[in-house]
Amino acid sequence: MSKNNNNATVPAPTVSYILIATFDIDKGSTLTEAYPTKIGGYEDNTLAELMLPEGVHNRKEDWTYFFLNRKEFRRTCKPVLETQNDSKGKADNNKYFLNCLNAVKSVHDTNIKRGAAVTAIAFCSRYNFVNILKPAAVLGLDAYIANPSTKVLEQIYNAINSNIDMSTVEELNMFDRTLLERGSDRKSKFKEFPLQWPKLNSLPGFTMKIHVPLYLQYDMVGNVPITPLLRKFREHVMIIFTGILLEKRIMFVGNKDIPAGDVCGMVLAACSLLSPPFPLIPARTFPYANLTDLSFLEVDGFIAGVTNPMFASKPDWWDILCDIETGTVIDVNMYKEKQKPESKVKKLYTKVRGSIDKGKVKKGLLPTLKISMDSKFIARVISGMEAHMSELWLHEQFRFHCNRLSDIASSKAEYYDVNAKKFALTENRQRVMIWKATSMYKEHQRRVIKTPGSDVGVDIRQHIRKLTTLSQMDEKDMLRAFDEILRVLKGGEDFKQFLYYLGNLDSVGTCLLHDNPRIQDRAFDLLLKLETQPFSKASFDRMNSFLKNTLERKRKSVNQVKNRNNGTLDDLDVDVIVE
Repeated sequence: MSKNNNNATVPAPTVSYILIATFDIDKGSTLTEAYPTKIGGYEDNTLAELMLPEGVHNRKEDWTYFFLNRKEFRRTCKPVLETQNDSKGKADNNKYFLNCLNAVKSVHDTNIKRGAAVTAIAFCSRYNFVNILKPAAVLGLDAYIANPSTKVLEQIYNAINSNIDMSTVEELNMFDRTLLERGSDRKSKFKEFPLQWPKLNSLPGFTMKIHVPLYLQYDMVGNVPITPLLRKFREHVMIIFTGILLEKRIMFVGNKDIPAGDVCGMVLAACSLLSPPFPLIPARTFPYANLTDLSFLEVDGFIAGVTNPMFASKPDWWDILCDIETGTVIDVNMYKEKQKPESKVKKLYTKVRGSIDKGKVKKGLLPTLKISMDSKFIARVISGMEAHMSELWLHEQFRFHCNRLSDIASSKAEYYDVNAKKFALTENRQRVMIWKATSMYKEHQRRVIKTPGSDVGVDIRQHIRKLTTLSQMDEKDMLRAFDEILRVLKGGEDFKQFLYYLGNLDSVGTCLLHDNPRIQDRAFDLLLKLETQPFSKASFDRMNSFLKNTLERKRKSVNQVKNRNNGTLDDLDVDVIVE
């Protein structure tokens, strides 16, 4: 991708910085190394505190995840290019949003005052797949502990950036990434890199395989599982969901017995419930926060994770409190339910509850959260989780739910009947009203993409809503939908958009069973067109087996009619014809 001039662009390095932090009983948390340079705009102490979570000296190892340069997220969430001059170390990384993975290790030593030497290593990257480098971070930390030198960091930095060459990775748009994610072929979902790990200290060099996920959307906070979040908070997940949607202050609270990595995992999972499809969430996410730096409290709608239960006693600091130990979710509208969690933070938020009962805490921060649409949705999701449905399936359910809310907000949702429409609009009115005033909603609307046919007045998304929502659709409307879809879908990018919004092919396949032969034919024609697109294989693989058999029977029937009436050679053996 580079050219023979100083202004040529090349992909940003996989890792922009490597940081080392240590804890000293006299000096406290200290940033001891930064390679190739320090990160401008941040105090050394601030970075060190993010890398050394509270209570880590009581554990053998832990990890945290943090973001830097949040203000640049809107502009640079997409993995950016840099000039050749930048790639030689002159880049101003303060201009770019950074994803930071941090591994921590405690080496117990009775000769040390606190009984353990605590060291942490952080990989800071412009790419949101940095979490796949966990094995490299752990190995790098061990190597640095054995030989604390800048040379070790230089070797690690060069090994990662020279072996994981992002110039070999094809740039994909949001439609490509989503269709890729839905596929079952692991080889096409990941780009494999052999990482030649250098010989460090007495350890020989070796090769490890690194698999870069190609399907991550730019607004994702990484490849994060949401099953642990669902298992812990179950139906209360929807309170967290609504809080993030409405940009309320969300705080996940752990304690000294819960690793900081588990707290970070809960925060990142909560964010991934809505991101994608909704934008800007990583910019207000603080997977690990602490009392040393409370600047996160100034960020509207923050989603933060803390290991110090003292935060629970500060109700002015949060709108929703999520107790990771008990799976309890507390917001100001739930106190009257007299929840009695048994946890190490019980005394602290019992005090908070008393303050609210006395009117010291403002009520009404959230609309009522007992929305039947949400209750039915989360019941189905939990049922799927307990039936061991995949992470992809769980993520997709939340994306469809997000899109459903977006449709309601824009008055484009489809309903079974007038009463269902009235009920849905009524129970979501307050939530939608508050959401529309958020910066996330405004950015979401700004990013609305022009769909095929919109220039001639065809709204394929509305047709998709009807096909996927209505159990009884008027035949004229259905014929019109198929005719317009078939008319405006022309090139490959058009079909990608269609499959992206459709989700799966079952709603189209079901129309092969319609009583009206014309509707059967339209559905068949659309499926044949989709079938010719190479990226549609995953969609057909996921299609209901009965509907796939129905498609094959229809194909055979159509071919037989063609051969009989038109004398075509479609089903004849070519070798026989030649003879």
